[in-house]
Amino acid sequence: MYFHDIYSFNDVKHLISKDQIVVFQPHAPELPSIEELNTGITQKKYQAIVEIEKAVFNRANYIVLPNKDCLSIYKEVITNKHKILYLRTGIKAINNTNKIPIDNDKINLFYIGRRNEIKGFPLLLNSFNEALKTRTDIRLFIAGGGDSVSNSNIVDIGFTNHAYDWISSMDYVISPNASSYFDLNVLESIAIGTPLIMTTTDGHTYFKNKKGIVSITPDSFTNVLLDENLVNKYYKKTFKKTCLICIKISCQVLFIKLI
Repeated sequence: MYFHDIYSFNDVKHLISKDQIVVFQPHAPELPSIEELNTGITQKKYQAIVEIEKAVFNRANYIVLPNKDCLSIYKEVITNKHKILYLRTGIKAINNTNKIPIDNDKINLFYIGRRNEIKGFPLLLNSFNEALKTRTDIRLFIAGGGDSVSNSNIVDIGFTNHAYDWISSMDYVISPNASSYFDLNVLESIAIGTPLIMTTTDGHTYFKNKKGIVSITPDSFTNVLLDENLVNKYYKKTFKKTCLICIKISCQVLFIKLI
């Protein structure tokens, strides 16, 4: 039996026989219980989720992750009894995107996702606003739910059903994760051909030193935004024209032979 989240397992755990093989593929940059705790749930609800989390990891025979660097995220719950399988996330080519009519008088940066610590959203705002004190030719677009944030250089578009169009229309996508799994928005940006300014932590270590990736750390983020050799209106054009991205992303099929 295969599970992608702890709650589906919890719903049917009483139906799983002792001799059944359980495959679990977590998908978050932190433990599910911590992810929920950061949404403001009560301590009682948190403890209940911790118990569900323990149960699924204790019962799982196989844990599926994108790469070895994701192991550190789940080190508290993975034991020697687990068999670890690695399956890199894949994505098909994205060719059909529409140009969004935004002003190109500035360098347009794009963030899409949750507005919390683990995704690096506070770091993004702090670093961007600090860079604005010196450099005024950058503009930040943010998409996703959360408290509205906007000023003359930050545009909050809220939820969008046209993520591909926004990614395609931007000069850079920003992914400042504090901890990383193997994010879909990163794969989408690569497939579309928009360069990324991103942290290369945990599962995203895979992207370190790859062409089209501008790596940042919390300490270097502002300086990278200020570096006109890295952040400019020509980087994306050169990047796409010369096909500098050499990251091969392919869908892979996982075969588990169970005896």
